[in-house]
Amino acid sequence: MNAQKVGENASVSGLFVCSVMGLVSLAALTFDGGRVIDAYVEMSSLAASAARVGGQEIDGIRGNAIRVDVRNASSAMNQYLEGRGFDVVLEVTDRRIRVSLSKRLRMWWLSMFGVGSRLITVSRSVEIVEG
Repeated sequence: MNAQKVGENASVSGLFVCSVMGLVSLAALTFDGGRVIDAYVEMSSLAASAARVGGQEIDGIRGNAIRVDVRNASSAMNQYLEGRGFDVVLEVTDRRIRVSLSKRLRMWWLSMFGVGSRLITVSRSVEIVEG
């Protein structure tokens, strides 16, 4: 009869451990997943704003050849994005501006489950439209 009680206690302990691990992994996913979403939203807004800053540097408004001033647009966007802590790639042509930001985000709780970090990349663009 004593051996039966030990077996029952062990099965309850196993269930308890599995339940706790499930809750911890769910909390980790919620916490670090929220951080990833927050970083994505911030980067998306920043990239869109930087593209708009560059899009304000246009030439030829009074003439018929409206185009982006590549040098001034690149300079304005670099100045806007300076010191933000993201890897920046700017693609500027006469008609289009594309801003790509990336950052490696270290996972705090998910690292216990083997997920060390995630690379987050966002691209936003602006095009000149006449009319």
